[in-house]
Amino acid sequence: MNEQQKVLLKQWVEALRSGKYKKDTCQLKTSNGYCCMGVAVVVHPEWKISKKKKHFIDELNKEVGCENEFPPVEMLKDFGLNIELVRKLIRMNDIELLPFKEIADYIEKELLSNE
Repeated sequence: MNEQQKVLLKQWVEALRSGKYKKDTCQLKTSNGYCCMGVAVVVHPEWKISKKKKHFIDELNKEVGCENEFPPVEMLKDFGLNIELVRKLIRMNDIELLPFKEIADYIEKELLSNE
């Protein structure tokens, strides 16, 4: 993991813990809030949530029971995330319904604990 990825991950963890973002499921952003991946898009300096929704079709959609919206793969690479980790985070958000603080704790433990 490079320094830029660590900086983005730390900003994402901070945003998830901030209380600024209301939690929602299945979509990056809805009128009710954000999923954890939507918060990642918000903190990234070059990506924005588009009104033109693009869905990444994935077997996770069947498990969750909704058509999950995934951030662009290029953006995920900027955070040092692979698709398996993204699936885990979406499960935590959409199936386990964990609060953002617990998702932030997981990201910190799994990706930032080697500092």
